[in-house]
Amino acid sequence: MSDRGFFFTTAQGNTYYYDDYSSNVRFQGKNGGDNFNFGDMQLQGNLPNKKSLENYLNNNSGSQLILLTTEACNIRCTYCVYSGNYENQRSHNRENMSVDTAKKAVDKYLSNFKQRKFKNPFDNPLIAFYGGEAFLNYELMKEIVVFSEEKYSGKIQFSTTTNAILLNDEKIHFLAKHSFILSVSLNGDRDEHDRMRVFKDGAGTFDLVMKNLLRIRELYPDYYKEYCQLLITIDTGTNLMRMREFLKENEKVLPKIARVSQVGASFTDWYDRYSTEEKEIFMHSFDELKSVYVSQVRSPEGIEAETFLKILFSVPMFSILNRSRNIPFQNRRPDFLPYTGACVPGEKIAVDTNGNLHVCERVNQSRPIGDVESWLSIPSISKMLEDYQAKITKNCPNCPVQSLCDICYAGVLDGTGEFDKSNMKPNCQEIRKHVQKQFAEIWSIMEEGVLAEELIPNF
Repeated sequence: MSDRGFFFTTAQGNTYYYDDYSSNVRFQGKNGGDNFNFGDMQLQGNLPNKKSLENYLNNNSGSQLILLTTEACNIRCTYCVYSGNYENQRSHNRENMSVDTAKKAVDKYLSNFKQRKFKNPFDNPLIAFYGGEAFLNYELMKEIVVFSEEKYSGKIQFSTTTNAILLNDEKIHFLAKHSFILSVSLNGDRDEHDRMRVFKDGAGTFDLVMKNLLRIRELYPDYYKEYCQLLITIDTGTNLMRMREFLKENEKVLPKIARVSQVGASFTDWYDRYSTEEKEIFMHSFDELKSVYVSQVRSPEGIEAETFLKILFSVPMFSILNRSRNIPFQNRRPDFLPYTGACVPGEKIAVDTNGNLHVCERVNQSRPIGDVESWLSIPSISKMLEDYQAKITKNCPNCPVQSLCDICYAGVLDGTGEFDKSNMKPNCQEIRKHVQKQFAEIWSIMEEGVLAEELIPNF
């Protein structure tokens, strides 16, 4: 038996062993047990060098250009990473990106994308507009869309994430005309949404969001159905049962759900506000809904599971059931970044209001990886990877969930540009226990006759 992996036991009393070298699962009988085995075959990451990084980024850079067009916002969501509750992030301010900066970024991105297109002919450029609230810099958005379409003869996919407050008929027409992927934040019914998504004076935003969503549906029903989507954020205070009922009742009028996220726990004391009892109530509701989802999947009548429950439960299952198997770990990732789920800086490119390049919109701006004048800085990326290995991944070689880890820079990069694992939540031990629990739950469900493909259906 391999030295790196873990045992898990299903609800039916059957024990399995997950082998992290091969990612295979083997039945062990009814022995019981939940031990973790820490390996001794160490795969140490190589320090990045200029040639290896350049070769990698020449083949993989530029999957997406993210323009952080403004650091201003017209509302004050209490859980926002820019609310002041996160010690490693900036706070709201009035900084806006200039059109000149945006044009330089787009020009560089599209010029480099031609090489990517040559190697990946089915790829299209993806340009995303973020904030703050991106529609506070709407004039830039309009100008950059026209500029991009003039610079590039093929299809460009545009997207933006918004609170939807500033939408009007003219903006809606613009979005539909250019087939924007429109992601709108909506956290359930009025009470739940307005619990955390509020104006500066504390007034709720639900009514305006719903009004503008329904206006898009009225003006452009086909666009609404194909390109609009919801982003939902939950935390321990969320009433999951009420959210489920709201989404069920409004399924025919709301856009599809793209993502259900939890309020981030790293570099914040956000969850300290909740009592042990409140946390237990939330987890009880979560487990109850998971049982509902499993019963829907198992339904002999062929009843399709609710979309909200699919997103909430099947998406986390996907990484387990769709894991790579029988592939040497060193062949799954670059040798200069063999551990965790972190991407290579430069695969995506986020541009801040000052023209500095960053890893993505989720990672703070304390560690630039280039600028719009000279584009990606190989020395900066190399040093970032070197520091990440030294501070974050030095204990990864023996970890029993090495090939399933999803840690990324966003949860370990502090506000000074240093990597700090002490603020990471969940921590490594909690991640290992969570992965083990996921395997036990999934295999318990499959032992009841549910197929793996039924747990991760197409959306």
